[in-house]
Amino acid sequence: MSDNITAKHLIGGAGAPTINAWGAGAGTVSNPAISGKDIGGSVSFTSAGTPATSDLIVRVAFNSEYSAAPSAIVISAGSERSGQDIRRVFITNITTTSFEIRSTANAIATGDHKFYFIVVE
Repeated sequence: MSDNITAKHLIGGAGAPTINAWGAGAGTVSNPAISGKDIGGSVSFTSAGTPATSDLIVRVAFNSEYSAAPSAIVISAGSERSGQDIRRVFITNITTTSFEIRSTANAIATGDHKFYFIVVE
């Protein structure tokens, strides 16, 4: 028996995650959206006002609780604005039910943001 898995596609069986909370790190939020499944998806929003430094941007809640907190969540930029800000965000507070995207000591800029995520348990 081999320890390797070969697959054409990785398809999540759980339902869609939800946005559990927005924080001051996102500034004033409009056009919020989330799509995908627990295993991966995207969060998008338009940020205005003055996004806070070192604060919650968004908390994503899984549709189905994991048996253990995921070991990794990978995030990538899905818009030009997010690409410019990717070094200003990080993933933290990973639990069996949710994870957070937070701002660093440098706040994100205002504009249209989209972040993709993939979850590995």
